[in-house]
Amino acid sequence: MSVPDELVDLALEALEAEVACWRKVPWRPDYTRLMRFSDTCRGPVGPAEVTEEEATITCHDVPTHMADDMIVRFAMEKVVEAVIGAISVGGE
Repeated sequence: MSVPDELVDLALEALEAEVACWRKVPWRPDYTRLMRFSDTCRGPVGPAEVTEEEATITCHDVPTHMADDMIVRFAMEKVVEAVIGAISVGGE
């Protein structure tokens, strides 16, 4: 069973868009603060339109050696949401 090219493209675009939302900031010795700025996230048609009231910043302090892995984990959650959303819409 092969995965349709459209789903692969959707997954890659969702992964790339979510990774672009995150910034790594050195925080303490051996710790990095991961910051996600909702107003820097890109939607499927470009930068998201986010009002000042809707703008959020999410922070996680993690050991520096885990920072990249955590960003990928957070991004993969968005990939799964995007793929499930596409499948559920396509299945209706």
